[in-house]
This record gives sequence, C-alpha cells and structure tokens, in this order.
Amino acid sequence: FCICTLQFTKIVKVEEISFFGRISKPSPKMEDFFKMEKIGEGTYGVVYKGRNKKTGQLVAMKKIRLESEDEGVPSTAIREISLLKELRHPNIVTLDDVLMDESRLYLIFEFLSMDLKKYLDKLSKT
Repeated sequence: FCICTLQFTKIVKVEEISFFGRISKPSPKMEDFFKMEKIGEGTYGVVYKGRNKKTGQLVAMKKIRLESEDEGVPSTAIREISLLKELRHPNIVTLDDVLMDESRLYLIFEFLSMDLKKYLDKLSKT
C-alpha cells in the first residue's frame, strides 16, 4: 500500500496510517514525551518543544487538531507525513514518529534551535 496513491482530497482514518511507525523498535507513546514549552503555532495546530523521557532527546512536537473522529486525519497532514517519512536529507527536518493521543495527532520531529525564517534573518544581519 502506498500513501502516494491516495487522492489529495480523501480523508483517512488514523488507524490507516499506523504503518508509519518504525517496526524495528517499540513504538513510542505520548507518555514517553513531555512538553516543555510552546514554540510556534500554525493553521492546523501548535508546536511544542519537548523531551523524550526515555532517551532525553529534545524533540519538536507538532499537535494537529482532529475536528471530528468521524472525519479522520486531514489530507494535508497525510501529505506532510508521507513526504517527510520518505525524505532523508541533512537540510530537511526529520520526522521521527507519528503518535495519536485522544483526538490529537502528534508529529514528533528532531528539534532544531531555529526555523528557516530565523536563520535567514540571522544571515541578513551579518
């Protein structure tokens, strides 16, 4: 099954994307992470700086609000997940895991000290 074959307008239930978790290690749970502070907000949710309780690794936790359990995961989230899980490049943030907690979907990313806008602003000042 390839997520790329989905129509961009199709809404998929969360259970249908469970294959995004890594098989080679036990799947983390929300209890394995702890939110430290809010670091951003966008159209579809909020981003928090967090920490993996087991490894101590800093992470960025993007919380995506799911409006209704019947509607499933928004197609925009499906596209983001499917693309980022496949991309491996030093200049692209790594999506480590996808977790579900109640009516929220969390995308767990590597933590970066600044986003692209802050980096470009910093470059223009030098």
